[in-house]
Amino acid sequence: MTGEMIGMVAVVLGGLSILTPIVAFSARYALRPIVDSLLVLRESQGNDRVANLQDRRIAVLESEIQSLQHTVQSLSEADDFRRQLAAPRAESAIISSPEA
Repeated sequence: MTGEMIGMVAVVLGGLSILTPIVAFSARYALRPIVDSLLVLRESQGNDRVANLQDRRIAVLESEIQSLQHTVQSLSEADDFRRQLAAPRAESAIISSPEA
């Protein structure tokens, strides 16, 4: 009985040593297209996320530019108003000075 067991174990191990590489190569070539398609899917989802993040960043930058433009316009108007207030004083000082 032990001789039969040794023979059966030898046949099983011999068969496994031949079949294991065959199954591994077959699985590799059979599963490669599936793995490649999963990688492409993951990359496309990553690109969508990147595009969404870029869209958000651009929207924030556009809003900041509008805010800066509004601030510059307000400062320009304030500067013009200050110049208009300062201009009549200079003219009235020239007119009312006793030296003139």
